[in-house]
Amino acid sequence: MNTFKFFAIASFLLISKMGLAQSSAVTSAWNYMRYEEYDKAQKYIDEAANHDGTKDEPKTWLYRGQIYENLGSHAAKKPAYKALSADPFGEAINSFNKCISLDTKKRYSDEAALELQKLMIMMRNAGAGAYNSMDFASALAYFEKYSTAKSGLEKFVNKFVADTSVIYYIAVCNYSLKNYDQAKAGLLLLSDTYKYPEGSVYNTLCDIYLENKDTASAMKILEKGMVQSNEKGKVNVQISHFNLLSKQGKYAQAIEDGQKLLAASPDNVSIYKALGIVYQKASKYKEAEDLYNKLYAKSPNDLDVNLMLGETYYNQGYELYMKAQDAKDDKTSNKLEADADVYFKKSIPYFETAYKLKSDDEMVKKALMAAYSITGNQKKADELKGK
Repeated sequence: MNTFKFFAIASFLLISKMGLAQSSAVTSAWNYMRYEEYDKAQKYIDEAANHDGTKDEPKTWLYRGQIYENLGSHAAKKPAYKALSADPFGEAINSFNKCISLDTKKRYSDEAALELQKLMIMMRNAGAGAYNSMDFASALAYFEKYSTAKSGLEKFVNKFVADTSVIYYIAVCNYSLKNYDQAKAGLLLLSDTYKYPEGSVYNTLCDIYLENKDTASAMKILEKGMVQSNEKGKVNVQISHFNLLSKQGKYAQAIEDGQKLLAASPDNVSIYKALGIVYQKASKYKEAEDLYNKLYAKSPNDLDVNLMLGETYYNQGYELYMKAQDAKDDKTSNKLEADADVYFKKSIPYFETAYKLKSDDEMVKKALMAAYSITGNQKKADELKGK
């Protein structure tokens, strides 16, 4: 016999037997899967997935995806399965994706696509549950698996409509986990590509820019949000814009913003309070007093309203008192001090009410002590200090 032919035939037989052995591993995996022995099925399918003879077969990856999906789904009933894979659903999704990419003849893609759709729903629901429980690390992992499944499926079927809600959830998870660059990328995608109408997108981007001390970009994104947000979101973005102007000391612009907000939402107590604070910072005490008195008429026992009214009167008194110290003659000084005393005394009833409402608040206590002390009622100030 020709020696060369003998070795060629022997090599062919050897290779054929090895190929058949690995094909047998795929069959064994499938049989074990049929009888729900997923741990044994995993052993054989991983062998097949790593062997040259079967690693490029779409069927191998279809079965592997199904086996890992079942390992994940049955882990609650069979805790031993948890040790077999750290991320069974991720392995399943990657396997189905590989099946579709290898399946040029489209023999197994339909089945793999159905499995991916099922996993997409599962991962989205699990992500929403973790998100609502504020378990952002788990939510992020689930939503990212959802996105991986969706990307793989889009190679087989027509492209889906973008799931902007999931993009948003992923961005919020990243922000909550302090992954600011990833959060920013997702939020900018929503803002620039999808014109997302939720005001929180623009407010969160604003926070990220401010974290990086980029005030100009923070202001620009809020301005964009005021155009692109829905009605409810627009109000929230306008409030952020108003607050940013106030922090920058741009009180005239902030007041203009605040007045527009108040006209659009005349029953929004938070806007009344915020605008009143800006009026105070701009030394427009009469305007602040008018706003707070409207709130006081509706809620005389509101802690914030009483504190703000007290502060408005106290601050007016303090400004007059400081002017008195700089006065060039006694007559002017005495007049200013007398006027200041009127405002100091006006503040006391409101600080007293605030103290009754929250006596354990140090800020409230100190405000009342200061008002007592500056109006000459040191005894009451000392009594309060001892409490």
